[in-house]
Amino acid sequence: MMRTSILDKPDFIVLGGHKCATTSLNYYLQQHPEIYLAQIKGLDFFNREGNQGVKEKQNNIPTTIEQYRELYNDMTTEKVAGEVSSVYLYSERACQTIKKYVPSTKLIAILRNPVDRALSNFKVRYKDPKTRNYQDIFEESKILSLGLYSNLISMYFEEFERSQIRIFLFDEVTKKPETFFPSLFEFIGVDPNFKPDSSVILRHGDEPKLAFLNSLLLGQKSFIKKSAGAILKPFTTPDRRRDIFFKVRSILPTKNYKKVEIPQDIKRKLGDFYQEDILKVQDLIGLDLSHWLNGNF
Repeated sequence: MMRTSILDKPDFIVLGGHKCATTSLNYYLQQHPEIYLAQIKGLDFFNREGNQGVKEKQNNIPTTIEQYRELYNDMTTEKVAGEVSSVYLYSERACQTIKKYVPSTKLIAILRNPVDRALSNFKVRYKDPKTRNYQDIFEESKILSLGLYSNLISMYFEEFERSQIRIFLFDEVTKKPETFFPSLFEFIGVDPNFKPDSSVILRHGDEPKLAFLNSLLLGQKSFIKKSAGAILKPFTTPDRRRDIFFKVRSILPTKNYKKVEIPQDIKRKLGDFYQEDILKVQDLIGLDLSHWLNGNF
């Protein structure tokens, strides 16, 4: 019987969840000089091991443990290495593969009020506000299920030591950086006094007033994005270009967003749907989630 190859990297893994600020968190972690982060956010190797699909081949995503190990070969002076995913929290396969290869790694999960999470997910899936009917969210079983955290947390608690797992709330990431980052960095094992630029929000939850402007500035095939990249390339490093783009991506479109008002009856129905699970999560993680239960959505 072949012995499992135990990895010494990554030192930490962000498990998710989905629509819980993992894209922004990935950017913040990259800023810390003592952290080496896998260069592709959403590698999802532990959920993909052995896959040989078109997506993996086109994007050079590692599907073997040997390929995955090579991701950390470029570490130099960094103290720890990590990876950020938005899907591991939901995957039994990922849970088992992480335990198989990195059983001692530190695990981090971000949980968002499931009502807000579901509505954010729904708005992304149905982008056109003119045809979007919020009542239809109750027919979206997948969207709803992604906010049922209790069984997912229990799955990881059963496979890993509780001391290896740290649960944070979405509001800590977005509204309390002064306490969130020191706590996160201390858990990871790096300088807790480092203050990343957390003003950048990479996935905005509100509605764009002018959709074409967002596409022009942020779209993957945007002419402006490609042209700016070509102009800056001779004078900047890839990391610096990334930082500039993220700043533009966050700041310029801010004026182009408007708050979306969600019908209160939809929020109440979602709150009723999630109430039992929220109580279970509260007991599991030992954090006060009363603000999720009392209608402060």
